[in-house]
Amino acid sequence: MIRTGITFALLLGVACGQPTTPTTALWEPIELASSTNLANGATELRISLGEEERGVLSDDRVLPIPRPTFAEHWLERAIQALDGGSKTSFTESVTVNEAKRGSFVRRRSLVVETSVESAEKVKLFIRALKADDPSTVVLHIYIQRRRAPDSKGPSYRSIPKAAAENLIHDWREESLTLMAQLPDVHIPNGHRTRQNRIRDFPFVKDFDVRNAGPGVAKGPRAIQDEVREGWIMDLSAVVHRGKLSLDMSVVANLVTRPVRTFTTTMGTSHITFELPEVVKKKLEVQESFSTQQGGLLVTNVLLPVIVVDGKDRFPFQLGKDLHKTAKARWQACDLLFVADIHAPGARIRSELTVVAADATAKVAVARAPGPTGWKPGASAVIWRYGKPVGKGRVKDVQGDFIELEITEGDLRSGDRVR
Repeated sequence: MIRTGITFALLLGVACGQPTTPTTALWEPIELASSTNLANGATELRISLGEEERGVLSDDRVLPIPRPTFAEHWLERAIQALDGGSKTSFTESVTVNEAKRGSFVRRRSLVVETSVESAEKVKLFIRALKADDPSTVVLHIYIQRRRAPDSKGPSYRSIPKAAAENLIHDWREESLTLMAQLPDVHIPNGHRTRQNRIRDFPFVKDFDVRNAGPGVAKGPRAIQDEVREGWIMDLSAVVHRGKLSLDMSVVANLVTRPVRTFTTTMGTSHITFELPEVVKKKLEVQESFSTQQGGLLVTNVLLPVIVVDGKDRFPFQLGKDLHKTAKARWQACDLLFVADIHAPGARIRSELTVVAADATAKVAVARAPGPTGWKPGASAVIWRYGKPVGKGRVKDVQGDFIELEITEGDLRSGDRVR
């Protein structure tokens, strides 16, 4: 018992070095601020977006204009879908009080100009939207290498959930080593979350000469700096009346290999500077589909891949052995999202990822990307490359870390627990 507790503490210390997946609120409260009848017989509705913003103007007296968020754009598209003739625009009003050293109050709104009949539809829509119960979207994300990249660029489409699951099965049957599954993503309705695979790439930026005494100098000392490479995936979700609207942005950076160098002399020493070049690629997707379908396929996305000892670290997995001399390249991929919508209060058991294991003590530590839903005593199945390889039992739960007792088979770092 004591040994197991010590093992769990040691494994937990190893696991704590893993990156976290932050979730931030996206959906702000909305209110129907005013309704005005226009001279042309139309109606103008002013919908306030979020709370009033208060602050003090900076020295340059410039107040930056915020860009509409994904949720606000979704609201605009949803209102336009009620009636194709509606005109919409984002506006803001700013009141500055010079007597109080430039304090200001800003109100942001969505203005809708539409017919009298459509105005009633918009009012009912706003009431229904405010009354929606909060749901949680669970996204299962799969990545597959494309053998024949499409020169037309990325495309995406909604597909039924059953078809998405059949496609995943075909990917696994075709090649177990070419498909990767990311940790499940939990997104509360109207929120934003992030997945990332990032590493720091060190390089020699400059040199310094330190004097040991009058007239005596040591050799040049290299000064290192770092650039980041990898990819970041931002995800947002809005659920309303049986439809899920998904917004995705993928930004990927890759340092070009081999790294360019510049050699010169400093005193009697030869020194070499490293000049890394970073290539950046970006993809943005906005798609709506019904919860009954629940599948979104994105094709031909370029993601960075690191090659170590002739094997791909896909999709850009973290590791100490990713030395800057390792080969790197862009790989055309397919992304497949399968969505599950869970009602408020539903018990959601997150898929876990094993981050550390002790085969001798038959214990392991797994981590969930969000709220786990796992309880001590629950049984678990260990999966590797889409196949069950063992069984276990939950011994302890500490936040998003789970201690597992291995009852059958063995666990490795990176295995999935379901």
